Amino acid sequence: RLANDVELLLVTEEEEPSEGEMPAEKRTEDAEAGEQDREDPEDIVYTKKEMEARVIAKRIRELTDPDTGLLLYDTKNQTHRPAEYRDIVILLRSMTGWSEVFVNTLMQEGIPAYADTGTGYFQTLEITTILNVLRIIDNPRQDIPLAGVLYSPIVGLTSTQLALIRAADQNNSMYTAVCSYAREGGDEEIRLRLERFLDQLEDYRAMVAYTPIHELLQEILEQTGYYYYVMAMPGGERRKANIDMLISQAVRFEKGSYSGLFHFIRYIEKLHKYEVDFGEAATSGEQDNTVRIMSIHKSKGLEFPIVFVGGMSKQFNTQDIRSNIILHSELGVGPEYIDSE
Repeated sequence: RLANDVELLLVTEEEEPSEGEMPAEKRTEDAEAGEQDREDPEDIVYTKKEMEARVIAKRIRELTDPDTGLLLYDTKNQTHRPAEYRDIVILLRSMTGWSEVFVNTLMQEGIPAYADTGTGYFQTLEITTILNVLRIIDNPRQDIPLAGVLYSPIVGLTSTQLALIRAADQNNSMYTAVCSYAREGGDEEIRLRLERFLDQLEDYRAMVAYTPIHELLQEILEQTGYYYYVMAMPGGERRKANIDMLISQAVRFEKGSYSGLFHFIRYIEKLHKYEVDFGEAATSGEQDNTVRIMSIHKSKGLEFPIVFVGGMSKQFNTQDIRSNIILHSELGVGPEYIDSE
């Protein structure tokens, strides 16, 4: 089909993910777990933004299908060619609170996407996971970071397996429950995974005393294979660059007056707390085959053959109209007045 259409995509709250539309990461995890102990697709709850992003992702897959997708005219070669990700842009009225959802959803659907927002570094999956690893190396008795690492590809437990570990020892910390299950748990697969994890954790904790943080990070990435895992994910080059940026931050931190893993973690947490965001590493160039996500104010989409306009359900801000006094830069002050006659 040749390009020359304007389409209206309707998003209904009743839409539920089919098996083929499940997030790519969950499909991968299901395959690795032998299709057991993973959440049922009907149990997945999506926000309105995620639902809209999923509808767009589904249409992008249809448009870029090499056999049945859209054909675009290539002026350079003077012939028609199948549409690619680089031909597509998603325009949003506001990037704040929207671009992150769209990028994450498209990535989960196996579609490389990039939004140049200058923020979102600490919310990326790879940085969250690595920071959680550092936190439990510093202090393993932190339930949330520990559960995050256990659920991540580094250990690879499912939510059901985590629940079994927690249910076996509900009166102590998660770390104590993990150690107990590694010794005498009923599921052999879980026990073996926990034993390997605890051995690695002890090795890393022993290394902290004499190993620079950037070298510790490199050792973790090499031993766990997580570096190569993120490179194989959608947007792998940018994820790799995000991790490289964290290693560079560790090198820069160690050149200052503070040192040690504890202080580095606190340094990163303060940056996050006070919203000093590095922004995701910019590796997406003009020639990269990736879907761009931009603000309508930054791009009108004229340079892209395929344009999606997202967030159209978002209403205009009418707060000023409802106020008793309206301020205008040219017309001045307009107070509310009721003409009783």
